[in-house]
Amino acid sequence: MEKLTRRKRYRFQHQRKGTFEGIYLGMEKLDKDDPQDKEVWKVAIDTADGSGSEWLRRVARAQSTTSGIRPSLVDSVEEVTP
Repeated sequence: MEKLTRRKRYRFQHQRKGTFEGIYLGMEKLDKDDPQDKEVWKVAIDTADGSGSEWLRRVARAQSTTSGIRPSLVDSVEEVTP
């Protein structure tokens, strides 16, 4: 998997959330007791109308939703060029 760069837009293929686009904001360390991941990726998921990811909204009509993504649940990541 490629190294992610902050503030760049990527398309993620996630085992539970499906395919979505978002901006990588950084990573947060998890407790050392976590059996699967040492970190989560903080991603601002595009949830604007027509994005296909509207169902991931936490607030009605939100343009984006920030979420912690576990790398172990990501099948692929590709950079989205404007």
